[in-house]
Amino acid sequence: MSKIKIGLAQLNSNDDVVKNVNQVLEIIDCIETDVDIVFFPENALFFRIDEVEPIQYLELESEELKSIAKKCAEKKVYVHLGSISLIENGVPSNSSVLITPSQKIIKAYSKLHLFDIQLNQEKAIRESDCFRRGEAPFVFQLKGWRFGQSICYDLRFSELYRFYNSLKVDVLLIPAAFLKKTGTAHWHVLNRARAIENQCYVVSSAQKGPHFSRKNERLTRETYGHALCVSPWGEVLVDLDDAPAVQVIELDRTQIENVKKQIPMDSHRCQKSVEWIAGEIFLEGT
Repeated sequence: MSKIKIGLAQLNSNDDVVKNVNQVLEIIDCIETDVDIVFFPENALFFRIDEVEPIQYLELESEELKSIAKKCAEKKVYVHLGSISLIENGVPSNSSVLITPSQKIIKAYSKLHLFDIQLNQEKAIRESDCFRRGEAPFVFQLKGWRFGQSICYDLRFSELYRFYNSLKVDVLLIPAAFLKKTGTAHWHVLNRARAIENQCYVVSSAQKGPHFSRKNERLTRETYGHALCVSPWGEVLVDLDDAPAVQVIELDRTQIENVKKQIPMDSHRCQKSVEWIAGEIFLEGT
C-alpha cells in the first residue's frame, strides 16, 4: 500500500496504572475506524515519579494489556505501546509492545541504550538499575510498510537508525519521555536529523508533563512533550501541544520516493565505511 493512516498520541502518564490504562483506552476509543495503527509513548502504562517507590512491572498476560487488546478488537486497530515496564522470566526490560485487532500481545523491541546520565547539578538517573538492555534492533511490517523501532534515549545514537536505513524501513519510531531540559535543547533537531539523514518518516509519540505522583502530589517529573511526525524531507508535519491528545496522519510512500529521487543518498554512500581506518596528519608542535 502506498498510504497508511496512523494515530500519533501524547500522554500525561504517572505511577497510577489504572489511570494510565484508562487514558490509553479513551484515546483508542475516539480514533476513526479507518486508522491502521496508533502509536503511544514511552512509559505509557507506568511512569515512576517517586524513586523510593518500586516499579510496577507488567507481564504480557497482564489484565491491563488484555483490556487494551479487547479495545483493539472492538475498534479493529493495531496499537503500539512505545514502552512499558515489562518482566519476562524474571528479566525486567523497557519494551515496546504491539497489540493486534485479533488480540495478540507481542513484545516488539527492548530499549538498547539505557538512560544512565547526570545533568549538571541534578540527581543522577540510572535506568540500568531497573531494566536490562535489549539485545537487537527490531523491524515490524504492517500493510507493506516497514517500521524500525527505538525508544527515547536511543534517539541520540545515529548508528541504530543507519542500520534501520540499510533494512529499507519507511518509518522510524521514537516513542519518548524526554525531560524538559534536554527536550528543549535537542528534541526537534535530533528528530529532524534522523528523518533527513535516512530519508524516511519519523513518528515520535511523547509524554508531556508535569506528572504528579498519586501518593504525594508535591512530587513531579516534567517531560517536554511535542510528539512529532517528521517527513522524509525533514519537515515537521505534526507537533502536538496538549496531553492527553491524539492526531491522525496519513503517510504517503511517494513522499519517500520523491526525496530519494531528488537526493539519491543510497547510491552515494561509501559501502566500505565500516572498514575505514582513519588517516592522521601530525603538524609541528603537536
